[in-house]
Amino acid sequence: LQGTLRNLLRPGKRQFKNTVCPISGNFFLPLHLKMAKAPLTKDLVDDASLWRLSLLIGDGAVDVLAHKIVGDAPIVSARLPFDPAASSTAAAVEEVIYANPLLLAPFGKTDIVVRTRRFFILPPEVAGDPDAVESLCEIFPPGDGQFTPYVSALDSRNAVVFLLDKGVANFLARTYDSSAPRHVLSALGQYFTHKSRLGNSSKMYVNLDGASLDILVYDNIGLVAANTIEAPTAENAAYFILAIGRTAGLDPQTSELMIAGDSDRRSSLTPMLRRFINYVMPAIFPSAACHGDPNALKASFPLVILPLCE
Repeated sequence: LQGTLRNLLRPGKRQFKNTVCPISGNFFLPLHLKMAKAPLTKDLVDDASLWRLSLLIGDGAVDVLAHKIVGDAPIVSARLPFDPAASSTAAAVEEVIYANPLLLAPFGKTDIVVRTRRFFILPPEVAGDPDAVESLCEIFPPGDGQFTPYVSALDSRNAVVFLLDKGVANFLARTYDSSAPRHVLSALGQYFTHKSRLGNSSKMYVNLDGASLDILVYDNIGLVAANTIEAPTAENAAYFILAIGRTAGLDPQTSELMIAGDSDRRSSLTPMLRRFINYVMPAIFPSAACHGDPNALKASFPLVILPLCE
């Protein structure tokens, strides 16, 4: 493994300048959230109209974060696993939502974030062309069921086009009619794009979310690469981080690598990466998130930063 990692850092010509890699991610469960043992009831919040609800829908669970928009109150966060015996993804999502009455309360604002492997990153002019999107989506294997396409902005020059199970899409539209789903990379990109403008060095941001690895790379012009990868071990994660960094043209001597998400995984991964990259640090947790509630440190990072992306 050490030889492989060193080979990835050998000086080489940058292969992709100012382009974004096509995405093919997957759904995985974060490790840092505890599974909810009791239903989330409406009495957990005082007046839902003064609160904001954020949901991250993955392949095996729904992550929940609710925080008060006006005034201070402890946040509500949980991981709600799907029933593996559910007849479909849509049925699993519906069961979780209906089993937790809090999620049906009339919140002042609701965000829907999804993690799906069926997505691309494209220029906005292409992402906004329905015919082009339909043609590109044909490269995905048919899979089970039908899918609904969505587009969410990543930054001013890139958009995420993703496909959501049609049954799930219809249920979300009925239940949260004013909240268009966005891809998890869209949420991360909108937040990290602003952070990447601080200083002159190239930067890589990594979000550790269970066995999923979200990576965004920036140079002094803008986004260079973005991807979501399955990396269940620290060795897997280190390999992909270094491989994408080299392809994107990062200099291991001067570029910055900042890691967010699962603290346990970060602790095991950071010493390994510091053998090959000079600057490896935890991403600074936004103190303004969730009114500074320390419990936010344990919540899903993409949900925590959503209010800061506006």
